[in-house]
Amino acid sequence: MPEARINRNQDKRESVMMRAVVWSPGARLPTEHRIRNLSISGACLSHQGQLRRGDDLRVSIGQALDVPAIVMWATPDAAGIRFDYPMDLAAARRRGASHMPARTGWVGDMNDAYRK
Repeated sequence: MPEARINRNQDKRESVMMRAVVWSPGARLPTEHRIRNLSISGACLSHQGQLRRGDDLRVSIGQALDVPAIVMWATPDAAGIRFDYPMDLAAARRRGASHMPARTGWVGDMNDAYRK
């Protein structure tokens, strides 16, 4: 994707109820995170200590797949990431295929219509 200039001071951040699938360096499997807010230049993700400042990531949100990003800051429960190029927000809002491995055990059956 071509590089584009991002004016980070004028980006409109929106609070959202979305999820991101994140590949971290050296990880065998991706992790799933709730997105707290999103803009064309970055996002704030909930996490449980997996993300560290300076980590290079690959992020998939909806149909915006494999977007390169870097962790700019991290606290024990949240992290701010900056995308390498402007995020296609329309693609991010479209539902995409799950990029997470199948879950096992009772958690995998939580949304199973036959288990209700």
